Order: sequence, then structure tokens, then C-alpha cells
Amino acid sequence: MRFIKRVIVSVLVLLFFTTLSVIHLLRQFEAPEDGDDHQVRIGPDHRVKPRNKQTQRVPKPGHYQDDSGGSQGSESQIHKPPLPRPGNRDGKGSKQKRPAWERGSEIKSAWDDQEVVGKGHPWQQFHRDISQDALYSKDTPYMDELLHNLATVKIVNTSMFKGGSQVKLDFRLADGNRAIVKPMRSPRDFVYKYDNEEPFWLDQERHNAEIAAFHLDRILGFRRVPPCVGRQINLTQEVLLKSEDQELLNTFFWKDGNLCFIGKCAPWFCNQDHPICGKGDVMEMSLCQFLPSFEGSVPVFELEYPWSQGVKESLVWKGKNICLDYLKDPVWTRGRFLLDLIEQGIFDFFIRNYDRHHFDMMRRYKRRGCVLFLDNGKGFGNPHVDDATFLAPVYQCCKVRRSTYFHLKELTQAQSRLSDLLRSAMSHDPIAPVITEDHLQAMDRRLETVLQTINKCIHDHGESRVLVDHLDNERL
Repeated sequence: MRFIKRVIVSVLVLLFFTTLSVIHLLRQFEAPEDGDDHQVRIGPDHRVKPRNKQTQRVPKPGHYQDDSGGSQGSESQIHKPPLPRPGNRDGKGSKQKRPAWERGSEIKSAWDDQEVVGKGHPWQQFHRDISQDALYSKDTPYMDELLHNLATVKIVNTSMFKGGSQVKLDFRLADGNRAIVKPMRSPRDFVYKYDNEEPFWLDQERHNAEIAAFHLDRILGFRRVPPCVGRQINLTQEVLLKSEDQELLNTFFWKDGNLCFIGKCAPWFCNQDHPICGKGDVMEMSLCQFLPSFEGSVPVFELEYPWSQGVKESLVWKGKNICLDYLKDPVWTRGRFLLDLIEQGIFDFFIRNYDRHHFDMMRRYKRRGCVLFLDNGKGFGNPHVDDATFLAPVYQCCKVRRSTYFHLKELTQAQSRLSDLLRSAMSHDPIAPVITEDHLQAMDRRLETVLQTINKCIHDHGESRVLVDHLDNERL
């Protein structure tokens, strides 16, 4: 009899603790009320009903831990072998077993065979329009529709885009297109100081900078930035319910009534102290057009940018005129890319992009192709202060394409003022205004500085030696 009583008591105690465990789990599954600040931790096969009564899938239990390291994918869709510096081609590391455009072709991480089948979709037309001189034609007829589709076509799959130091997503759209996506992390009027307290290497990327960079590049006539557009994303319907990427899903949580996530990237950008939060479950993001894979692999290769703003790298070119050596070296004067790099310096001066450590070229065209201006998310951070060191390629080389110079002069005219053209071009974006009026006014001011720098070169060296159509050793 005493044994039976012990068994009954044991069963009752077991039932009691089992009930408490079930209640605890159910509380974890509930969407938080306003003011709560905790992660939602739910198994991948469970679904809950959030406050808007729509079905929502949230990640499985577990804290987010960053173990990012050596991802083979990259933000600018590239592989990065070095290019030997002039005068050091016999030094250590200067001999390359294979050309830069061949190395890294085996890397397929973050890539699939997004083949151009048919001609109907605007993204397919964009892929076919890419040439060795630009990413798209000057008067392309499909661009407006391409931007519209990036902003409106149904999202069918979302995942992390692995690579780079900051958060990026990979969106697949119902029309077969694919976009690199950056979330909103700071308001339009936030100004980054670029000082000892806010050094440039800790600057967070801005989604709107990618959009503004595309339109600015198009107006300047370079056409080397992929098309990019803003979009309001419902995190519940268009990310959580469209993703099977547990590395992404595991980082979602509610904070003060807003749905947030951390993502996976460098730990100083992806951490619980700096979450990426929507308004409720809606968030602004930029969607930038993917470039087509080349032979099933990354479409671009990456080389070191001589005028990198990196702390150590900049000591080299700030201490002497490095372009004197480049202009004597046929490795650098063959083809178009040194003149392209000078234009890249001009472009980065406009947007004040300290994150340009490499330059990108299309693997398909090897050295014959143009330099691409990829990864502009750290631009448009401070409209009040200009940094003339970005123009080092201009004032050290004193070479600029003749067509570029005269086009820049046209953009100072009242009927074609740069700020007016940029404001108008971005006015139709779904998240307009894309940048503040201060940034627009900075464009006109910086344009004057660019022209003054070129004009000083012309004064010192003569127009015929500064304004050129190409570089070759006979003319130097």
C-alpha cells in the first residue's frame, strides 16, 4: 500500500513539472507585446500568429552567435588577387601563376547558374546589354521597367548573402531575377563624423547610398554601378515566410514592438547591441541588380586599388606621387583601366566612399573591360565636409578623359545642374527622398572642386597632356 502511494505521488509530481515546462514553451512562442525586448525562439516547423493575425514562421531556439570568417562569396561578387606595383614586378608575390581574371573562377559559393533564357524580362535585357565599356547602354529602353520590377515583383526566396563585413540579403524574385539587398540601418539625416570617435572603418552601410550611387553614376555618364532601387519590405511576409536559411532566421527577435534581426557578418557590425529593426515588421531596403555569372562562377575579379583610404595603404600614396611610376609602366598604361581608376577617384570624392580598397573588372572581358564601381553602401555619410584626398588619382596622374571633363563642365550649367538632375532622377524611387537636400547641394560643391583640380593640372602641364582619350607610353 505504501509503495502504491509513492508511485502516485511520483506521477503527480512528474505531471506538475511537465505542465510547467509546457506553459514555459508556450510563452516563448507568443509574439511579444509592445515594450518587450527578447528574442522570439521557435522551432523551424512551428508557426505562430503575430498581432496582425497573419501566419508567421520564426526561427528555432538558440542564441545568435557570430562565427563569420572566410566566406568565399563576397559583397561585390568577386575574387581578389593582387596586381603587382610598378617597379616591384620581380619582388615577392609579384609573379602570378594565372592571370587575375582566371584565378577564382572555381569559386561558386553564393552563385548559381542564372542563365539568360529568352529576352522578355528587363533583367534578361540588362544581362545581354552588358559590354566591355559599361554595364548598360546610354539610352537603354528597359531601365525604368527593370527598376519597377525590382521594387514590385513578388519575392519568392530570401537568404543571407555570405561575404563582406556587413549584412546583405539575397532575394530571388518571381520573374527569375536576383538582387543583393541591404537593409536600412540609419535615418536619412544621420551624419557620420569620420573622426577619432567615429572612424571610417566603423561606418555602417546605408541602403540609400547604393540607390543614390546608381543614379549619380548614370548622370556622370560612367554607367558602372548596377541598377538599384528602394523597396518597403514586410519582414514577416517577404523574409520570414520566404526563407529556409536558419542562419538568418535564428537572428530575428522583437524589440519595443518592432521586428528586428542581426544577420551574420563581422561581429562589430552584427551583434545584439546593434540590431536592424523595422517599423513594426516593415523595413526599407535597397535591391541592387545581380550581375550574371560567368561560366557558372563569379562574374568579376578584384584587384588592389592603389589609392585605398585604408590606414596603412594610404601612407604609401599620401607620402609621394605614386602615379609617376604607374604612368611609366606598360602593365598600367595598357588598356583603359588607369583612366577608369582616375574616374573612380572622382566618383568616390562625390560620395565620400572610404571603403574602396579594391577595384573590380568583369571576368568576361579580362583587361579589356571597364572598371566597375561596386559596393557603395558607405557613401553619402557626411555632406558637410569634403575630403580632397579622394582626388589623388586626378592630381597625381593629371590625366582625365577629354569626354569626362567636358561632360562635368556641362553639369555646372543652370539648365543641367548636377544636383537638379540627381534630385529629379531619384524622385520616382519608392523610398524617395533618397538622400537629403544637404547631400544634393554637396554634389554641386564637389563638382566645382573636381573641375578646379583638373584645371590646375591643365595650367601646370597643358591641355593636350592632361585631357586624353587613351594612355600609351609614346605620349607620356
